[in-house]
Amino acid sequence: MLRNAFATLAVLFALGLLALSAAPAGARVMAFGPQWSPFTLDVPEGWDVEPYAIGVVLRPNADDRRNAITCAVSRNGGQTARELAEQAIRGLRQRDAFAEWTIAREEAGLVWVNAVERGVRKQWLFMAGEAFLMMTVEGDIARLSPVAATLRVSPALRASPGPF
Repeated sequence: MLRNAFATLAVLFALGLLALSAAPAGARVMAFGPQWSPFTLDVPEGWDVEPYAIGVVLRPNADDRRNAITCAVSRNGGQTARELAEQAIRGLRQRDAFAEWTIAREEAGLVWVNAVERGVRKQWLFMAGEAFLMMTVEGDIARLSPVAATLRVSPALRASPGPF
């Protein structure tokens, strides 16, 4: 049930549509993150994949540094998705005093933030449970969104009840 709800919410975040788009053509399902809380994304053929211990950075090609999807999982110290989003916003303000941001949506323990940092559009997704996940989509949001919308998470990332 959470998987279906999250897929629907991710599409709202990524595309602003009410229906889930098809996976990108030629995509393969790849698992990332720590063994205790893996997640998957459908990665299109030819995309640059940079996995690391707790996540991944995906780019349409290795030379494209302005467009990326970054997704990471870490243990949660009891914070809600809203608290995690507010912490990220404070960090954004410290890096770029002129950055723009809005909490675009909060629902079922998920928080979406729209931001512009140094002229680059970003969308963040925060999910909190036993673990927390932060996904950043930056650059050409429309181009990257169909891939971001394929995110599937482990049970450790069940959304926390929170005040939503």
